[in-house]
Amino acid sequence: VDPAALGLIAAAVICAGVAGVAFMKPIAGLLRNRAPQGKAGIIIRDVADAATEMASRRSALLGCTLLSIAIQSAFALMNGAIAQNLGAGSSYAAWLFAWPLAKLVATLPVSFGGLGVREASLAGLMAPFGYPAAGIVAASLVWQTVLYAAGAVGASMQLVGRTAAPIAQEASHG
Repeated sequence: VDPAALGLIAAAVICAGVAGVAFMKPIAGLLRNRAPQGKAGIIIRDVADAATEMASRRSALLGCTLLSIAIQSAFALMNGAIAQNLGAGSSYAAWLFAWPLAKLVATLPVSFGGLGVREASLAGLMAPFGYPAAGIVAASLVWQTVLYAAGAVGASMQLVGRTAAPIAQEASHG
């Protein structure tokens, strides 16, 4: 993998994103004017309306984008730490590269929540850097276990909160 080529691709994607935000209102107007009739046209006009609304709130859009990048970077770095603790010996830079791409691939509707697809993607994306697939897959599965466990704790707390609320209400009315 040529680092200069990756740098150029990253720069092009960033420039396209900045241009898309800068010219969001004209793009929305073009979409609205060129939208066909029927259901597809309604959807395209709704997208244009949403883009116009976002263009009027650029600071919120920028804030959400920066927050999203920070959160996903933290997730990638946590996965890198998990992989290093498991002995996979991968670098944080490789995780910052592979994690977002694997998350995109995991959105394909071919598995339960991307499980398995994300791991295969990570192993394939990290292989050119010389990292062992088994360690990368193990780190990803540990991360997924943490997510499922946190979800189970949250669901349990929600159920406990629902059953405790009626008891508290009865005590206050009694």
